[in-house]
Amino acid sequence: MKILLATVDFPPIEGGISSISFHLAENLYKLVSSITVLAPGFNGIKKWDEKRKYKIIRFPGYRYGVLRFFPFYLYLLGLHIFNFKKYDVILGMNVGYGGLAGRLLNVFFPTKYVVVTYAYEFLKYHPSSLPAWLVKVALKNAESILTISTFSRDELCRMGVSKNKIFIFPLGVDTQLFQPQTPSRRLINMFHLEEKKVILTIARLVERKGIDKLIKALYLVKKNVPEAFLLIIGRGPEEIKLRNLVKKYKLEKDVKFVGMVEHHLLPQYYNLCDVFCLPNRAGIKRGDVEGFGLVFLEANACGKPVIGGDSGGAKDAIENGKTGFLVNPLREEKIAEAIIELLQNESLRVKMGKEGRKRVERIYNWENSARVVEKILTGK
Repeated sequence: MKILLATVDFPPIEGGISSISFHLAENLYKLVSSITVLAPGFNGIKKWDEKRKYKIIRFPGYRYGVLRFFPFYLYLLGLHIFNFKKYDVILGMNVGYGGLAGRLLNVFFPTKYVVVTYAYEFLKYHPSSLPAWLVKVALKNAESILTISTFSRDELCRMGVSKNKIFIFPLGVDTQLFQPQTPSRRLINMFHLEEKKVILTIARLVERKGIDKLIKALYLVKKNVPEAFLLIIGRGPEEIKLRNLVKKYKLEKDVKFVGMVEHHLLPQYYNLCDVFCLPNRAGIKRGDVEGFGLVFLEANACGKPVIGGDSGGAKDAIENGKTGFLVNPLREEKIAEAIIELLQNESLRVKMGKEGRKRVERIYNWENSARVVEKILTGK
């Protein structure tokens, strides 16, 4: 099978969709006869592309905003015209770009296209708006739809998409990068964590990540576990508000805002913590919800128990009571109860961490993800 993976998010762009696009390309290459990637172009990326074992075609205009769709589509059209019947299927990452471009091509040419969806990119539009209508057209005419959680699948069904054409594929974690390690002595000394019980969270600092509730929960946790300490990795528009909340609760000595950390260094931080907690919730904006939550799996891969909000796709990312806990993200006392239980019970922490690692090795790794996608694309 020959696949054209069409995406507007691919390295050197950072972010979840870019990571998914890259890892699927890297691992599908090992399973299919040919894969080509159509992705945005940037200066200085040629040498990086040449190191890949598959072909990457770069289109211009990424910084045009939503108008990047037009050079993206024109390149896709050109590839179809000049490589007639070269590709068996177009794998469109993100329904608003890859899916819509696949449908537009399908109107004029007999083209098989499959769409990869997440959540926010199709939930953010008002149901009666033109973008929502375009998304529905792209989805309903796709050969198949791949999505990342039961939550996103159910939302697609509510939009009128046939459940028979929707397939859930597991997101993956690099199990070689994310694995249990001895905590970094350098980081322990840097953050003065000797004798501390460390709670870690990694997120863009926006409302739906629930970091405000986590800070309030920490205030309650410290009444039972005075050595509790919170590390916050990430940046975002809520940072000033969160720092003020820390001051309000007089937790300045118990919370550290680390800022951004490079991806390859994240395992050091996961292995530094006792518990990973991200009490995600639905945001105020339409469709602002956690589609899945890869950070939970990264923490599990490092042998750490996790706590997440009982909201959105986190229900798939966490096996409640086995790899961690799902809690009511709107009630800080419930978040605190779960944290206290894990911090005070080392055997439970170890057990959940081991179960999480086993689950990642069995299901949530990129090799397995690519195998699932390949079977769906080939119909085997």
